[in-house]
Amino acid sequence: MIFLMQWIVFTILIFSAFASNNAIFMHYKDPNELSYTDLDQASLEDNEEKINILLNYFSDKDKENLIEFLIKGNEQNKNTALHNASKNGNIKIVNHLLNIFNTKEEKTKLIQYLLKENQCKYTALHFAVNGHKGIVELLLSAFNNDEKLMIHYIMKENQDQHTALQIAVQKKNPEIVQLLINVFDGQNEKEKKIEFLLKEDEYKYTILHDASYHGSKQIVRILLDTFNKEEENEQLIEFVMKEDKSKNTALYLTIINEHEDIVKLLLSVFDIKKDKEKLMEYLMKENCEKKNSSSSCCRKKQ
Repeated sequence: MIFLMQWIVFTILIFSAFASNNAIFMHYKDPNELSYTDLDQASLEDNEEKINILLNYFSDKDKENLIEFLIKGNEQNKNTALHNASKNGNIKIVNHLLNIFNTKEEKTKLIQYLLKENQCKYTALHFAVNGHKGIVELLLSAFNNDEKLMIHYIMKENQDQHTALQIAVQKKNPEIVQLLINVFDGQNEKEKKIEFLLKEDEYKYTILHDASYHGSKQIVRILLDTFNKEEENEQLIEFVMKEDKSKNTALYLTIINEHEDIVKLLLSVFDIKKDKEKLMEYLMKENCEKKNSSSSCCRKKQ
């Protein structure tokens, strides 16, 4: 009886090993013909099953080379499999890729992988903020609560000088906007938070310009509430009064797009007694077109 049980267990183990190897043959005639470009292609195809098989195969064969390939990315556009999976919104593939880096020595390589930029200076996070909250959480958690590294990651700009936060605002994702801002909750990160919120793109647009233009009331409220009005009132007013290249304030963009609720939110920043002069200055601001319709500074944001 004992011998029979041992034989059954042995048979199961042999069958499992065969099934695992056979999984490769489901997609390829010869495992020796496999290359890392197959992994790249599988991530583009959003093929979770193939990714899992290939990662396991290459990890067993030569993990060090696998990690170097993952970080290197595509020869042409520099997209990694992590870029592709984040763009496709496939959280399972993202999880598989991050779990490859599971030893202490590989954690440094993991940070390098997360910070990797493609040809247009996009990180995986720039893609993930387009509605994939679970992936955003997964990418941030990979930094193991290292605030400085997370902040560095979030503040990285693509070729259009857009951070992941600015893209999240443009895509009207309030939950992701809040998630990114929450990274700055540490007491020692107040200055970085203000710097982050006041950041401008090539058209001098701030995230408040974007949120106001698109009529994202919930996001405008999140952005304004991020400031401590008692301690950071000056910075809050500066944030609201910022002008783009055409001298447009967030208020002006809100008014021309008829977002009345946001107009009220922006004006509520000013204390009618303490900030009267600033409020009057804000209301009297003229954009470039009003001052001189032929001026070269009148450039619309693309």
